[in-house]
Amino acid sequence: MTQTTVLTQQAQAQAQAKPRKIQITLVRHPKVDGAAGLYGATDIAAQPEAAEHLNQQIMLRLSQARQVEQDEQKPAAFERCRLFSSPKKRCLSVAEQVVKQVNCDNENKMQLEVIDDLAEMDFGCYDGVAFESIPADSAKWQELENFWQNPAETVLPQAETLQSFHTRIINAWHKVLAKLQQSECSHALLVVHGGVIRMILSHILDLDWRNAKLYSQLVIDYASFTELSVTVHPDCKPFVRVKAIGTKPTALNNSVLNHSVLGHSELSHSLINKKQGAKGAS
Repeated sequence: MTQTTVLTQQAQAQAQAKPRKIQITLVRHPKVDGAAGLYGATDIAAQPEAAEHLNQQIMLRLSQARQVEQDEQKPAAFERCRLFSSPKKRCLSVAEQVVKQVNCDNENKMQLEVIDDLAEMDFGCYDGVAFESIPADSAKWQELENFWQNPAETVLPQAETLQSFHTRIINAWHKVLAKLQQSECSHALLVVHGGVIRMILSHILDLDWRNAKLYSQLVIDYASFTELSVTVHPDCKPFVRVKAIGTKPTALNNSVLNHSVLGHSELSHSLINKKQGAKGAS
């Protein structure tokens, strides 16, 4: 077979290829096991009970997808699902548990890929610092207030800039889409952070990622699901639609949930009400 023949066959195959859809779920990690604060680069663990609850919800989602695939006489969802995770253990521990459970009962192993660039924003010298340890009338507290009011222009000491964070996340998102486009999967899960989900949404919806309201008024709760549908074709860029944002299938008890308004940070409420127990970013 000549090279010309091979190229012709490849061109014909691409021409005959039909668009296909991939369902992507962006999963925010469970509530962290620590005091209210900004948790970006800090590798804090998730609360065990919250992590177990989220794991159960993910397995339920996969089982439901598997039933749909079986009804349509397609390969099982487990076999056609890709799993990606931030390297931070509040995300990775959940992803690893899902893979362990899925692979225990299936010959076709689900693969987990850890992508370093899907980590949360690095908040520098404030990263991992409990809000209650910072005096409310101090210069440091005012610096946090300034950051909250204008995160794009206010750079915390030793921290990642919002511009750098945006660039890192969007590059990682494009890599994920490229991997999915080249695969045969029908489902994908990304276990990541609130700030990461917001950056991806701002990119998909062409929103201004510098707008502080994106981080204060768009609810991405702990252990929530943001649902996307991606149409892929060999000759076209992936077309992404947003189906649902920050949904919670079932509620945990109040001692575990402690609702967080802001995935990237609930800094605005924390600055006003830190002694009332408002939560920070992670």
